[in-house]
Amino acid sequence: MKTAIQKISTIGILVGVLASPALAQVDDIDNIDFEQGLTGWTAEGNATVQATNSYNQAALLEEPDSRGLSRIYQQFTIPDGTVLLSFRYKMVQSASTGSSTVPPDSFTVYLTDPNNNGERLVNPTNPVDYPNTKAFFYQDTNSPNPIFIPEVTVKPPDTDGFCLVALDVSTLTGGVDARLEFGLANGNNAVNSFVVIDEIAYDCPPGYCCDTNLQPGDLLDDGLPCTIAQCQPDGTVSYINADCCGSCNDALGSIAIMIDLSGSISANDLVDEKNAAKRLLDRFALADPRPQIAIGVFNVIATAPHARIVPGGELTDDYGMDGGKADGLTGSGLYAAINGLGGAGSGSTNIAAAFTVAKGVLQDSTTPKYVILISDGFPSYPNTPTPCSCSIGGSCTAADNAYAAAAAAEADGSQIISVYFPDTAHGGTCQFGETFMQNVASNPNLYFVKNDVEDLECIFEQVADLIACDDLNPDTVDTCDELGICRHDDGSQP
Repeated sequence: MKTAIQKISTIGILVGVLASPALAQVDDIDNIDFEQGLTGWTAEGNATVQATNSYNQAALLEEPDSRGLSRIYQQFTIPDGTVLLSFRYKMVQSASTGSSTVPPDSFTVYLTDPNNNGERLVNPTNPVDYPNTKAFFYQDTNSPNPIFIPEVTVKPPDTDGFCLVALDVSTLTGGVDARLEFGLANGNNAVNSFVVIDEIAYDCPPGYCCDTNLQPGDLLDDGLPCTIAQCQPDGTVSYINADCCGSCNDALGSIAIMIDLSGSISANDLVDEKNAAKRLLDRFALADPRPQIAIGVFNVIATAPHARIVPGGELTDDYGMDGGKADGLTGSGLYAAINGLGGAGSGSTNIAAAFTVAKGVLQDSTTPKYVILISDGFPSYPNTPTPCSCSIGGSCTAADNAYAAAAAAEADGSQIISVYFPDTAHGGTCQFGETFMQNVASNPNLYFVKNDVEDLECIFEQVADLIACDDLNPDTVDTCDELGICRHDDGSQP
């Protein structure tokens, strides 16, 4: 959520030095919100604390018609690692009318060294073209545009008329003594002017982009989950609820993962398959609601159906916990179902049966359906009347049956995601399986190739992102960007 920034509409120059969302407010500057009146501050002239509009308490500087000065200041120690000292301000001519954005009097801000004749701490030798060379920021009726040293960034007024000023103090080492002062001097006897000051702390205030290199529309990594932070022309930040990649928003879907257990799958291959499937569970663990997932296997053996959902692998959004580590425990839920698969594969491959079982598991689901097929793509059952061969594009009974079963699953609303294990059982030269797996995927973006363990786990992260970001539009490519935000590319130019 965007951090609320209090505003004032009836009086003054608002000066609010605020804490970054990533940094806790520090106590080096005493009484930062003026909840204790002016305790900790030295005040001169007309300085009071008032409850004003949405502020609980705020310091008010008023300069009367006669020439003079109203100011508040405080000495403190700058902590190590401090990058910015920032404040917001708004100038008005009259508390009663709220008119004019340029004050009749002089508003000056200082950060000085109390141990060195009050010299400016940041860039003390830089020549400045305004009356008081010890200030880092100055504005009056003769300078409607603020004057400031190069280390200052000034953002234009926001929709409420408030400007942001950020002073870069990164060159100062920790433990430096400093004196911060806000002053209002009379430059026009005929008109009163006002300053309101509140919430003093360090770093860029929440809701602003202080970097001078940022342009309107630039995206910020604000550290807030599932939001897009974007710079606006006035220097403020707008926050948009993001279409996150399944990690913290909903990830609706029903998924059947079908794992090849046939004889062409080695024990090492099976370990990789299991770890990848668990990676998918890990990826969706924080989603709310989670997608429902089922775990199935397929191989032709005498003691079980050619394809089946494994015990404990029924469709559910309760994934359980993983115990399949060095302790030898299988864990619970879907993790236990996956960890229970062991040894090398055996038997021939009936991929048609895998699609048929997946279709049956998902047929009553009301959320988007996905079948994830993990295989070398070499269907070998039945082997008659036309056996499969390694020739590219070759037709065979087992493949034809698998294509038909895949089409039936798609007709029932499922999208097929194929993860190809390069075929090693046929000497590593057979391209039939690769061609089959490319053809069986619902679209080219749903076809993946596993080259090593890292590839497989990365593939399943991509699959998870794809499912979470799926806009159900076949004409868009759905991806998850580096900020964890879903993007939907229809091929048009931005």
